Amino acid sequence: MPVDRILTIDEASRMLRVSTRDVEKIIREGKLKGKRTMEGWKINERDLVAYQKTTRR
Repeated sequence: MPVDRILTIDEASRMLRVSTRDVEKIIREGKLKGKRTMEGWKINERDLVAYQKTTRR
């Protein structure tokens, strides 16, 4: 079974083409799942892809 890739907030912001502050805002609004750790935010790539699909115009 493949392992889910865990992204940093910097990686997520590059994939979404937004600032890291915007990614934090999206997480705090509950639109994207993320976990705050001592090292910073961690985002599952699968969750990020699902979020991207909901925001496409």
